[in-house]
Amino acid sequence: MFNMQSVFPGIARRSTSDLAALERQSRSQFIPMSTLLSADLPEPFQQPGPNATIITGGRHPSEPSIVDFHFPRVQAGNDLVVGRFPIRNVITEGPKALMATERASLNPDLRWVHIPFNSMQYAEATIAAVCKDLHLDPDVVPQVILSDSKWKNRLHRRRLDDGHHATFMQTTCLELKIGTEYLKLLSDNDAKRFHHCGANFVLFMPFLHWGTECVLEWRDKKIETIENSSANVADDCETELRRFYAEMMANQLLSDKPLHIRRTLDQYYYTHIKKTRERDLDQVVAKYGPMAKEKGHRPMIIVDQLWLWILGGNTVISCFDRRWENDNQPRLNVFDNVLWKLIDDKQAKRVQTGFDLAHLIIDGASSYFFTDSGTLPEHLRFHELFRKAIGISREEQTKIFSKLVKLQNKDMTLSKSEQNQLFDLRQEFDLVRDIRDIMDELNMIDQVYIAEIKTLKPLRSMQYNDALFNSERTDVDGNNVSDPQGQRLLWDDRGWFRRTDEYMHTHHAIVSDMVRETEHVYSELKDTIELKQNNASIFEAHATRSESEAIMLFTLVSSIMLPLSFFSSLFGMNVIEISEGSRVSLGVALSYTIPLSFIFTSVFMIVAFKRTLREWSVELLCGKSEPGNSNEAQPAPLKSQISLNCFRKQCNGRQGTVSSSQSEKPNVTARKRVDCNV
Repeated sequence: MFNMQSVFPGIARRSTSDLAALERQSRSQFIPMSTLLSADLPEPFQQPGPNATIITGGRHPSEPSIVDFHFPRVQAGNDLVVGRFPIRNVITEGPKALMATERASLNPDLRWVHIPFNSMQYAEATIAAVCKDLHLDPDVVPQVILSDSKWKNRLHRRRLDDGHHATFMQTTCLELKIGTEYLKLLSDNDAKRFHHCGANFVLFMPFLHWGTECVLEWRDKKIETIENSSANVADDCETELRRFYAEMMANQLLSDKPLHIRRTLDQYYYTHIKKTRERDLDQVVAKYGPMAKEKGHRPMIIVDQLWLWILGGNTVISCFDRRWENDNQPRLNVFDNVLWKLIDDKQAKRVQTGFDLAHLIIDGASSYFFTDSGTLPEHLRFHELFRKAIGISREEQTKIFSKLVKLQNKDMTLSKSEQNQLFDLRQEFDLVRDIRDIMDELNMIDQVYIAEIKTLKPLRSMQYNDALFNSERTDVDGNNVSDPQGQRLLWDDRGWFRRTDEYMHTHHAIVSDMVRETEHVYSELKDTIELKQNNASIFEAHATRSESEAIMLFTLVSSIMLPLSFFSSLFGMNVIEISEGSRVSLGVALSYTIPLSFIFTSVFMIVAFKRTLREWSVELLCGKSEPGNSNEAQPAPLKSQISLNCFRKQCNGRQGTVSSSQSEKPNVTARKRVDCNV
């Protein structure tokens, strides 16, 4: 076995030590990590304009597409051979027969079969049809390509009380070892193409895309109809595309091999929350975008799944969802975007192997969140919308701090309105809620990129082994058969892996920088609230001191007047010793007044300090309030009376009720939506 690092030490464009060095430089020089990583990025792909279109035929975009590469024709400037066919035809007739009869495409150098939805049933049937075209033994599908360890065991199944978004494939990138027993119908050269190391692999990974609120609402209503065992799920008034998807959900959603639906950010991370509708409508891109007031038509960030197989190095099978709209705009859908780059941007000339095409597909999926802003409508520039949200939060925090500084310079002479500003925390609570929403969604996006980066190392290893075999340095088992004589292997001479690796790490660094910036704003806001609360406490202490001085003066006056009042009352008593003609002596009067005063004073002292007696006496004198009017009996506390302890309890102490069970994501801060109407 060749040691990859000894043959090509620079196999990893960004090694662990390189990334650690850049991170230290970022912290010491206060330079964002994303700026350092993007310093020498490959030139970005050209993006389709607003009027760009792709014509592939077929009845609607949710039909599978087949793309054939004939390398000599492509290099000569001819287009690819592209066909779109109903899924039933692909399964029953096979891609080879369809392309031979309808597109006259025979024996392509590279074939790409794409299914525009994540259906386990259709994926299995399509792979079986492709393997039949490749003359592989039928048993290779259930025993190797879709064996339990690489298919069913990678499936995260939902529990009975979970939503259907809890069904997904866990992030995976594995090599498929096809033994010679499945290659008996092939010639020796063709058999080696499937049997050598790195020739076959499978990849499952999440990626970010988008959808609209109205389409997701339509999907959720269809799912409720299916769960209620309603026979009719398709509506004749709907488009053919939506009728097709509704029927597919009805047939496969509850089966043992279920259809995987598109997931929102909350559904991706909080897999065991059954209904996330309220949380989904509160996404940052919806609140801060230009369509913020157009509820029902606002965009939403969606997490789709990319399923990718390479067989024999020259057959690529992919499955990932598209938007359920009958459009073919390359800038709005990943598949159309990749196809546009191959045809209009002439990237097909740089595709020589299945790995090259796989990298173009992975790049198109993982980079959509950071698509060039000049080619997308304003409401779909997600990266810019998050930057805008962070900027607005920082500006609001700065305004709050400036107001606090102005109050601080008042030298304890505050007007009534200024006192209300000092004690009022409503604006701070609203800002805390917004900042925590931004932090939470950025953390979810960050987890998507972490999952994508996990696939790079095994993908690099398989691509390298495939290059070793094709350069005749190893045999089918990966054993050394020739001496490289110190020459480096140009295993990525067209730079596809480098592009994928560097852009993934750069995008992850950009999201991480935004997370840190949001956390910094949140920390500053907490400091501002604490300063405001401390300032309010100082003002209260100053006011209490002024009141205590007034009480002391009143006490001094009372201490002077109390003896005078006592002697005036004493000498005003109608007793024999003081007033002539009285029949009651002083002793008799004192014998009544002193005990009675002591008894009444003791009783009222006991009632005052005994809680149960005090509550009973209040109910007896004021009447017991009705249960429904309990809120009316006591006025609701003002928001300005909320203490810092209450704020900390609501904002920092209460954890999210549900945590993620996805094995590919580490635990991050759970979402905390602060209820400000206290």
